[in-house]
Amino acid sequence: MTAVAAALAEPGFQRLLERLRALPSVAVACSGGLDSSLLLAAARRALGEQVLALTVVTPYMASHEIAAAKTLTAQLAVRHRVLELPLPETITHNPPDRCYHCKRALFAELKRVTAAEGCAALADGSNRDDLADYRPGMRALRELDIHSPLLEADLGKAEIRRYAHALALPVWDQPASACLLTRLPHGTAI
Repeated sequence: MTAVAAALAEPGFQRLLERLRALPSVAVACSGGLDSSLLLAAARRALGEQVLALTVVTPYMASHEIAAAKTLTAQLAVRHRVLELPLPETITHNPPDRCYHCKRALFAELKRVTAAEGCAALADGSNRDDLADYRPGMRALRELDIHSPLLEADLGKAEIRRYAHALALPVWDQPASACLLTRLPHGTAI
């Protein structure tokens, strides 16, 4: 068995595929980063053409991530929609729970598009390691019933990186990239 085949046969990757196969179709919130890239590639393997990638463009998104999402979706032959959205009004003064308000606004729109496109579910790239940080946006994902297959499969960053490498995803060794708004102190006008 090759190293690639061995990695993809691991229980963690198989759990991820099982969770995805339980969905008739899925829209993946694809930022172009490591986590969502692996999720999209796994969804493509699990569900074939029943996958849609959704990428949000906002004034605070890095343009190289948008380009990476476009390249990845073309590489995987996945249908892709890019949505331009304004800065959510609820975060203009950068409150401590900014991530909650932002995710709530963005994922509500993504959920609307998911339904309009006929997809059964919307999924994001949250993973086990995200539970160790202050992540108020996780509450918004729960409230909106967003699936987090990487988290549901109990995958952390090390496994995600290994599987992305095995799948030859160009972002497999990309360093973590936090939201640009995290660089501003809370209470600072955006």
